[in-house]
Amino acid sequence: MTRTGPDGALWIADMYRYMIEHPQWLPQNGKDDFQPFYREGDDKGRIYRIYPKGKRPAPMKRLDTMGANDLIGLLESPNGWLRDRAQMLLQAQGDRAVVPALEKMVMSSPQPLARAHALSVLENLQALKNETTIAALRDGSPGVREHALRIAEKHGDDVVVDAATKLAEDGSAKVRLQLALSLGEWKQAMAGEALVKLAGRDYGDLVIRGALISSMLPHMTVVAGKLPSDPTLLDAVLRVALAEKKDEIILDVASSIIRDAAKLDDRPLRTFRTLLQLLTANSVMLEKLAAQHVGESAWGDVVAKKAKLIGDLKTLANDPSSPAFRRAVAASVLLAEPGEEAMAVALLGSLMKAKENGEWFAEMVSWLAQSKDARVANFFLEDWESDTPAQRLALLDALMSREKWASGLLEQVKAGKIGASSFDAQRQARLLKHPSGSVRQLAAVVFSGGASASRAKVVEAFLPALALKGDSAAGKAVFATACAACHQLEGVGKVIGPDLRSVVGHEPSKLLNSILDPSANIEPGFTAYFCELNNGEQLYGIISGESGGSILFKLADATVRNLLRRDIVKLQSAKASFMADGLETLLTPESLADLIAYLKKSK
Repeated sequence: MTRTGPDGALWIADMYRYMIEHPQWLPQNGKDDFQPFYREGDDKGRIYRIYPKGKRPAPMKRLDTMGANDLIGLLESPNGWLRDRAQMLLQAQGDRAVVPALEKMVMSSPQPLARAHALSVLENLQALKNETTIAALRDGSPGVREHALRIAEKHGDDVVVDAATKLAEDGSAKVRLQLALSLGEWKQAMAGEALVKLAGRDYGDLVIRGALISSMLPHMTVVAGKLPSDPTLLDAVLRVALAEKKDEIILDVASSIIRDAAKLDDRPLRTFRTLLQLLTANSVMLEKLAAQHVGESAWGDVVAKKAKLIGDLKTLANDPSSPAFRRAVAASVLLAEPGEEAMAVALLGSLMKAKENGEWFAEMVSWLAQSKDARVANFFLEDWESDTPAQRLALLDALMSREKWASGLLEQVKAGKIGASSFDAQRQARLLKHPSGSVRQLAAVVFSGGASASRAKVVEAFLPALALKGDSAAGKAVFATACAACHQLEGVGKVIGPDLRSVVGHEPSKLLNSILDPSANIEPGFTAYFCELNNGEQLYGIISGESGGSILFKLADATVRNLLRRDIVKLQSAKASFMADGLETLLTPESLADLIAYLKKSK
């Protein structure tokens, strides 16, 4: 164990115990075998003090005999042990005569840590004034501002909350994270407005997003009122409202979103679609909620306005004189409304096929892929011969998102209607390692000629590369072609696989094996998983993070999905690296030598 001592030296406890852990964890025979050694070394061990050569440690003083002014002075010490003990003693003594000196320290000490310690002592002495807290919230040090926010949680006066909420624009991510956590302690509308402002800036940061959601409950009404213009928090608001049975919040959210969507403009309609999808995913319908609030005119009003909006969307979607993309957006909304899905699927399918709508092809595919309608797979495959390469990739990813569709896709390959060459190495690997045995078997048949049956044979075939002198400049071009789909180096590629700056010191033979046989030694955190959701969607990717209620799932395009555990039907390891086998099809021994030279050189 290592600690800073009161003399400024580094103190190291050097233990010599034979058994450090308690022997209780051993099985009985182990306890019997090791019992003679339980106490061995208990009379040995040393404490070292390490300090700069030529400089003696400072003499140690009795802090418990010091006066209050001397203890306050120690709050400015560079020694953390002394600062902590001085704060502890000042608080234990409880002498409020020190308050003016501490307030002066908060305002003017040149040491940020001293200002933070003084603020804590004032708080624990129950002598902290609003103006002192506000000064700390405006401090030049991010660490002091962050600390002041934690303390301000207990001081909910409007002037303090006003100063705190201004930190929504703070340049420090740590300060904004702390503000996101602290906002839930205040009830003022300005705190809710700050939460919305923070979400607009930082909702893409998964840590800050979690903090914002944890603080949302007191501010549901304020946040709900902002959703039509900024739907960032819509998912979180509805989930919290549904979990807390806050029907009035659902009513407020639905009313404002439907009111804006009635204009039939693109962005409000997309927000309305998200609202319908979230309600459906949680088995909630506005009409059923309204039935539970009989006699409340607001509920009847929102149901009537929703019915009119759905009718207007059907008119727009079926109007051939309207712009095609507006019709498609309207159909995508109807896709999320129970009872309207069949018509929406047919319309979207026809709009997707129209050549003039190629600009929006991938988006229409993604909308249709959310439907379980049996016709969707047919729409995706009907015009395969005339689809562009980019369109085919969008279709392949959509077809692989459901087991039944994936099986049908492979049948088309087997029948010769779709070439196996349409699938790159990663998409082949996804199907070859599919959780469904029937899909795996079919994939093995249709891709049997596409890759070597044995990774060992592939590695052996490329061993001559180790004897070649590679060209790192040429290797950079090889990297862009063969590796950039999963790795990023020198600004090229996607951040999915491990950071390749760490492989500079690896032996060329190890790099060769890792490139050609990626599943032989999988880096922690990069095992591929199949994830099936309760809406039937199947995802393939890696788990990049997790919490008690959700997991972060990174897909092949480097996007990250935040999946609630309750929405996951099955999570199954592919027992393989997310990096696909088959890179040898893009390489020669010479180009592999170049690639290895580039990886060894890059920093």
